[in-house]
Amino acid sequence: NTTSINVTFVCNATDASGLKNITLWTNITGWSANATNIVTGTSNETNFTINNISDGDYIWNCLAVDIYENNAFASANYTFTIDTIDPIINIITPVQDDIVGWTVLLRANASDANLDNVRYEIRNSTDIIDFGDMNNLGNNVFNGTLYTNATWPYNNSIINSTNLTFIVYANDTLGHIVNLSTNFTLDN
Repeated sequence: NTTSINVTFVCNATDASGLKNITLWTNITGWSANATNIVTGTSNETNFTINNISDGDYIWNCLAVDIYENNAFASANYTFTIDTIDPIINIITPVQDDIVGWTVLLRANASDANLDNVRYEIRNSTDIIDFGDMNNLGNNVFNGTLYTNATWPYNNSIINSTNLTFIVYANDTLGHIVNLSTNFTLDN
């Protein structure tokens, strides 16, 4: 799996009679041969590079042909994913400059073809006050809850807990991590 649109494929083959060529097959544009390299000897490793592959999930394999025209693919297809797009986040609640109290519903949309995790942090000007994974409610909606009570904001002389920032982080399986934040006021 890669975030690059350029991929190098490595094909290895052996044949006691001697090799003639190795062909790379992929489903990038439908299952077909992409390129053939002439090879020699009884064992060979050859590379193929394909540039500008679009985002998606793909399969590939190598077909080796010997000097007698006998041929065989590798015993199994290989897979890879191209993902160049960051996850997309939209904060639903609280919105910028909301004034909220007691229990605060934290909700956001997060989407990506390979979305792995959505989490949140609640910060004041100096510290992380609360954090956690957001629950997937379906349809790309994620939910969390900030629970407060009558003793909130904890010890206001030490931590200013009333002017807060809600930060949503989303990452996908290929390592793209993005975040979006909004500021709100807690008024219990």
